[in-house]
Amino acid sequence: RLVLDGVDLAVPRGTIVGLVGANGAGKTSLLRAIGGRLRLDAGRVTLDGRDIAAARRAGGLGVASQPLAVYPHLTVREHLEVFGRLAGLS
Repeated sequence: RLVLDGVDLAVPRGTIVGLVGANGAGKTSLLRAIGGRLRLDAGRVTLDGRDIAAARRAGGLGVASQPLAVYPHLTVREHLEVFGRLAGLS
């Protein structure tokens, strides 16, 4: 099934973006592509002119797509430690 066909998105530094759309519109697929969690058949995702994988390795990207990614019993520091470890950081 063709997903994200023709998407072209440029977001200026410091801008906050909200994705709104019907179920099945591709919001989650777009976030997965931006987060490097979706293998693209064509096209590319860049951050500050770098390939998204390089940007992720350099620590330039973080994505939390669901409210469940925040656990009320953890402090901010604990959240950063848990999700940092999940991302392979020491």
